[in-house]
This record gives sequence, structure tokens and C-alpha cells, in this order.
Amino acid sequence: MKGYRIAVFHNLVSGGAKRSVYEYTKALSRRGHEIDLFTLNSREGEFLSVADHVGRVVAREFRPILSLGDHTFLLSPLRSVEIRRLERRSMEIAKEIEGGGYDVAFVHNSRFTQCPLVLEYLERVPTIYYCHETIRFLTEPHPSLGTARDRLRGILLTLSRWYMMSMSRLEKENIARADRVLANSEFTRGRLHRAYGVDAEVCYQGVDVDRFRSRGTEREDFVLSVGQLTRWKAQDFLVESLSLLPPAI
Repeated sequence: MKGYRIAVFHNLVSGGAKRSVYEYTKALSRRGHEIDLFTLNSREGEFLSVADHVGRVVAREFRPILSLGDHTFLLSPLRSVEIRRLERRSMEIAKEIEGGGYDVAFVHNSRFTQCPLVLEYLERVPTIYYCHETIRFLTEPHPSLGTARDRLRGILLTLSRWYMMSMSRLEKENIARADRVLANSEFTRGRLHRAYGVDAEVCYQGVDVDRFRSRGTEREDFVLSVGQLTRWKAQDFLVESLSLLPPAI
């Protein structure tokens, strides 16, 4: 089969989603497809460099002045300006992709907005968006422990409601522009449908059986939690839950 020309876009730091981009790109390259990588910033090669398996890398510079995460809510008016800057960079990348003669754009998450803004400007190239999760601070309940910090956070969330609604609208509009949306699980597929009305198709993560295989060792009595140390991964909840198990098990 003749290989396709594929433009891969991502803007991810180290983590599971970056591993996914790396493995998909490696597998597609080995199958004879011609792949170019489009990304923001030049730090892409720090962890599992996708550049190892592509023809060329197009990296546009974007250094946010303010965090675009789920904190510093009082600065949300200024963060809206950051979104405008990000839109300009996304437009530039989309223009390069559309002028490159690609058969498809394989788009992954953005560290800044989750669903990449580049989807808004890709009109002539078919797009596949692989979605690992929604914007969690918009679509999931916030952990509440009843502390003073949690109560203050609730007040700030209320004050920045207009910003959150704007981000939610932006996410919904951009994800709707993808020609096909892939989800990594039935759970994610359900969340996408509830949050945005998107009918995604489940495409499970593969396993490199040459690297990950049974070594015949005995199982031991411990729990391994793999995940970023953030509020959303809730390792504290896991530790507290395990402490409730009877000591015998």
C-alpha cells in the first residue's frame, strides 16, 4: 500500500499522552508513511522525541507569560490575551500544514487548551483528533475537602465563571471541527459525548510486546500508581483508600 503524507501536531510535555504520540508516530513511520511534525516551542525533544521518526520538525515559538492551567483565576482576563496569542501561532501552523500537500493531519492534545486551536484553521486537510481527556477543570467535579483553601478556590471559580464558559465554548467549537475524533477508552468517549455531544470512536492504546512482556516473576503485595503528581490524579485519595484495607491484605 502506498504510504500517506501525514502532518502530526502535538504540544505536550512528558507523560502518557506524549508516550502515545511517540508510539503512534513510530509505528506509522515503520509502515512506510511520510510524517512531518508540527509543534509549539523547541523543547519537544526532552522526552520521547517524536522527531526521531519524522522527516522534518516545524516548531513555532510560544512562551506564555502567564500560566494557562487551572490556577491563578484572578488573572483570567490576562490569560484571555494569551489565548489570542496562541490563536495566531495556531493559524500559522495550520497554514503551513495546508500548504504542505498532506493527506491527513493527525492532531493530539495541547498542553495549553487540551483541544488544539489549530483545528479551527485546518479546512482543506482531513483531520483526526486523538483525545485523551476533556479540560478537566471545566468538565469534572472539583475535589472538596472543606478546607479554607478549598472554600477560597470555590470563590475564585465563581468569579472567573465567564472565563471558564469562554474556554468551554472554545473547546466545544474546536473539537467539532475535527473530521474524526478518537478516544482512548469507553470512559473518555462517554465524557466527550456528555461534555460536547461528540460521537468519538474508541481507539485503544497499543502495547509494544517486545518491550512489555511477562518475565515470569511472582506477583508481590504492593500497588503501583503511575501518574503525574497533580491534584487531578488524586494520589492522596488512593493512599487514604488503601489505608482503610484490613492489614491482612
